[in-house]
Amino acid sequence: MYYTTGIDETDTRLKETWKYDPTLSLLETSKTSISIWPNPTAGIIQFKGNEDVSTIEIYSALGELLVIKTDMKSIDISDFKVGVYYLKIHLEDKVIQSRVVKI
Repeated sequence: MYYTTGIDETDTRLKETWKYDPTLSLLETSKTSISIWPNPTAGIIQFKGNEDVSTIEIYSALGELLVIKTDMKSIDISDFKVGVYYLKIHLEDKVIQSRVVKI
């Protein structure tokens, strides 16, 4: 399985997953996009995509798990210190990783 991530012209984070089965010699591709805004943020981060967000994990720059939230379309990080935080966004059957800057 191979993964790529990127950002399209509307600043939407994209993720593609390829599954290769050598017995069938077929390449299956699925696309998932999710928008995370505003970034940088002073407080609330919004999530919108073509799949529902089931869980959001926020990690510090040192890799410490700070927050786990479920079934949300936004999360408030106004109490966090200024810095860079890493998000692990769990969708129905995928996980997207992203970064957000708290100002």
